[in-house]
Amino acid sequence: FGKIQNLAKVVISGAAVKKGIDLVKQLATETAAAGDKIDKQSQVLGMSRKAYQEWDYILSQNGSSIDSMSVSMKTLNSAILSAADGSEEYNGALAKLGLHYVELGEMDMEDQFEAVVRAFQEMPAGAQKSALAVKLFGRNGMELLPLLNNSSTSIDELRAKAEELGIIMSDDAIDASVEYTDALDTMQRTFNNLKYTVGAKLLPTFTNAITKITS
Repeated sequence: FGKIQNLAKVVISGAAVKKGIDLVKQLATETAAAGDKIDKQSQVLGMSRKAYQEWDYILSQNGSSIDSMSVSMKTLNSAILSAADGSEEYNGALAKLGLHYVELGEMDMEDQFEAVVRAFQEMPAGAQKSALAVKLFGRNGMELLPLLNNSSTSIDELRAKAEELGIIMSDDAIDASVEYTDALDTMQRTFNNLKYTVGAKLLPTFTNAITKITS
């Protein structure tokens, strides 16, 4: 009975260790996936890694998402270019916010987005504001309304809160995530290639066997 008890302790201990290892592996994998996404998506949007994470948090706190921001930024940039080409419609839309295409045209897309959002936050809520949001941000304009209707200090407050809570992943952590993800992808592709190479060598044998069985 004593031996059975000792064996049970070993088995339980081993199971606990395995569970701990699995949890650590899961943590590493999830961290790497998050860091790699930040690295890739921030480049797609032309933003710094820190700015990407800040806006991800700001938009999340306002019922929106960083994915909708990507589409909204492109739509807004197109509207500014149309205004620069002489579009009275878009020049009028920007004028309602107290903005002009010249000053906006000198900014990158991220700064354009923030400047327009801040201008919207100074505007009273209502049907005119909603229609203007859709015109400048496209169909995602309605989704951005909680942010656009927020106070003009909300962006700065949420940025400070993200920093205070440690939500922003460091560049070192993101670099490590990218290296891990790339190394894992390389290893998986190497093993897949080995598997396909071995399989290709076996195919003629299986083909002959199938042909004989069919005959």
